[in-house]
Amino acid sequence: MKGFEDITPEIATDLIELVNQLRGLEKSAQVKYSVKNRSTGEWTHKSFDYVPLDNILNKIKENQNFALLQPIGIDENGICGVRCVLVHKSGHVFETNTYPFAVKEGAKLQDEGAEITYRKRYSLGAFLGMATEEDTDGNDDEATNSTERKASPRQVEVLSKIYTGENLEKLLRMNNIEKLEDMPMSKASELIGKNMKHRKAEKHD
Repeated sequence: MKGFEDITPEIATDLIELVNQLRGLEKSAQVKYSVKNRSTGEWTHKSFDYVPLDNILNKIKENQNFALLQPIGIDENGICGVRCVLVHKSGHVFETNTYPFAVKEGAKLQDEGAEITYRKRYSLGAFLGMATEEDTDGNDDEATNSTERKASPRQVEVLSKIYTGENLEKLLRMNNIEKLEDMPMSKASELIGKNMKHRKAEKHD
């Protein structure tokens, strides 16, 4: 996360105003989905209400003190996802870390688009302190695992530098895979992100 150091009183006031303007946006859309229980094999129908991404973006545009960008792609650490970049009229920039995607292997284009929209909305909500969807209490942990898209070549390259020898063998066993190329993309992003945090913590010690 960048940009939260050395904030002027003017920027802080404008940021507080923006966050307050986003409070109370109606959860006017609904998602219906089904999950399969790993133990029983039974399907359960679920749903949750959420604030559409367009509603959040339009509300931000009404505030003339900020502009929002959400670039997507693979960053320098091999994480494939979306970042939130909030630019103040003074030129001050707030920027998040990359929030990883989790697209299923062989997903259709519309499914990929839905995943990107979801991650944009979820990351933006987390960035601005918004609860963009209902807090469901469904037992999704009991649902069958989805087959996700495999790690990108850049992610494999980064992981191969982090994990070598016995550590690499242990990692492969823990994830039940034969090689790094079989690592799910979201898991690869998670591992790389944890390594980044660990390295930053070591620098501050």
